[in-house]
Amino acid sequence: LFTSLERQRLIFAVLEDAPKFGGCGTYLVAATAANLVSDFFCLHDPYAQARLLLEWVYPTLEYPRDLVHDYMGDKVTLYFEFLSVYTRYLGVLVALCTALLFFMLLAFLTPLEALEVRLQTAPLQALAEAIDNPALPWYIFCVSLWSL
Repeated sequence: LFTSLERQRLIFAVLEDAPKFGGCGTYLVAATAANLVSDFFCLHDPYAQARLLLEWVYPTLEYPRDLVHDYMGDKVTLYFEFLSVYTRYLGVLVALCTALLFFMLLAFLTPLEALEVRLQTAPLQALAEAIDNPALPWYIFCVSLWSL
């Protein structure tokens, strides 16, 4: 009938409402503010928790959005939705940057004989020159664009 989250909100409303409206009149928020109660929270629903655990433990491409919403609420669902989209777009960035990294390594390994001679005389300058190649500005541009 009601989701776990809706049941918790209904119970909290009954506890907080005044007795003339059919509530208990405990005023938990006011008692917490006055340091009469240190904190209060609702217990987990074992059935909903077990169902969420079974559907979320195994790695899938999508997380159980409706179950998370019913069990944890809007804010937590929005957070995990953000993480899902963020991770998906990170995969695109990783693929692009891995291709650019291989291009940079290929440019680094081609003039190996000349690099060996320069490594013996000025190693830091030789490594700086070897890493600097045409792919580096594109890599920086892609990462900067993605971070917007």
